Amino acid sequence: MALFFSITLVLSGLGLVSLLMLKSYELRTGRLFMGNFRPTLQHGLHGSVLFIEYILPGLARRGWSGILAAVRTMLKNALARAILFFETTLERMLAFIRNLMQPPREGGEASAFLREVAEHKKKLLEKPAGKRAIFDDQ
Repeated sequence: MALFFSITLVLSGLGLVSLLMLKSYELRTGRLFMGNFRPTLQHGLHGSVLFIEYILPGLARRGWSGILAAVRTMLKNALARAILFFETTLERMLAFIRNLMQPPREGGEASAFLREVAEHKKKLLEKPAGKRAIFDDQ
């Protein structure tokens, strides 16, 4: 790393010395070095500075907002999927608990009491709705 910085320092120093020598030559002779090329170079450098100063930050902002929108959409989808998974898990647990709470069904006959209650219920349901009420006579 120190070698890289040392080489960069030496090259920068050489470039600065060469620019000072070129400027000294121009001042002594009165001739401009690449005088015809300078307006074109100035226009190109001005365009590149504008691109770096204005266009790149705008593109970066637009890209950043696009990235944020994509992340926001992904988070919404993940949250919706998590809620859906949680809901389905709760429904499965409820169905499992319902199955645990039901008494086992046997294929045997019902007792005489249960048959009597079922017949009474059928008779009550055959009556009109207004006469179905059972009153306690005391």
